[in-house]
Amino acid sequence: MKVLILGGGRFVGRALGAAVASRGWRATVLNSDAVAPRFPVIQWWKGDRNRTGSLDAVAGEDWDLILDTWSGSAEAVSRSVSVLGRRAGTYCYVSSIVAGFPSAGDYAARKRACELQVLRLGGTALIVRLGLVLGPHEYPGRLPYWLDRLATQEDVLVPGRPGRPIRYVDVRDVAESILNVVVERRSGTYSLTSLAEKVVTMGDLISAASATVGRHLPVTWIPDPLALRCGIRPWTQVPLWIPEGKSPFDAYAVPTDRVFASAAVGNYETAKATWAWMQSSGAVGELDERGWLSKSYEVDVLRRCAGSGAGWSE
Repeated sequence: MKVLILGGGRFVGRALGAAVASRGWRATVLNSDAVAPRFPVIQWWKGDRNRTGSLDAVAGEDWDLILDTWSGSAEAVSRSVSVLGRRAGTYCYVSSIVAGFPSAGDYAARKRACELQVLRLGGTALIVRLGLVLGPHEYPGRLPYWLDRLATQEDVLVPGRPGRPIRYVDVRDVAESILNVVVERRSGTYSLTSLAEKVVTMGDLISAASATVGRHLPVTWIPDPLALRCGIRPWTQVPLWIPEGKSPFDAYAVPTDRVFASAAVGNYETAKATWAWMQSSGAVGELDERGWLSKSYEVDVLRRCAGSGAGWSE
């Protein structure tokens, strides 16, 4: 199969490229990365999709599959659809479940606008809305946040309750699942997340992360209302935390219609692979906080909880 990957240098795109290569498909990559793709490719073209003419190098060819992971403005996707769309057997746009909730913010609005451009292609358009994705090379740093804290601190603050159900898919599952759907020649819009029988809890994830780093230290869980009163911001300041019943958009409450996922990679394997990547990249103890809860404020909240008895430890 002849595949064009628009993107493919970082997280989901990188996993897609590796999955394409593992199947023996012929991949060409176009992106703006400074370094070559880290998987076998036939050709690699550098191009800024925000600029007219950026697709000239690949515009004259036919493709069995185009994989597009763009998260910027819809103008770039509109240009790709106009120049390349009619030359693709399937044009797959990798979107997000937030696209179904335009009120969720600018990112959601951008993803939805990009979807609408791809849907102009009709029966060759495939939209895959991803739920929470974790795994190696996860540059947003959600699972790395917990692995790093559990590996380097003597106590860790976890808002919410251990039994809080969460839904995520390993990035390697995401890649294989998307390619499976392409082979089945599906079209239209789908959500990709863990199915109901594969849902784990936040406690499960913390336990897997603790086992992975080899440290079973105290973990202090504090109720959602207390965490909010302490000024801790859900999701953007403490990754994976969404107060139950308090958010207009819950990433774990994904519509169950038109959902697919393979869920082949287990909870512990996701943590293990992410930890191995962090160790090999020198990220342990050096994690860019990216606006996450500062360790100094975390210590302060833990001290206050210990004094009030408001939290509970595992």
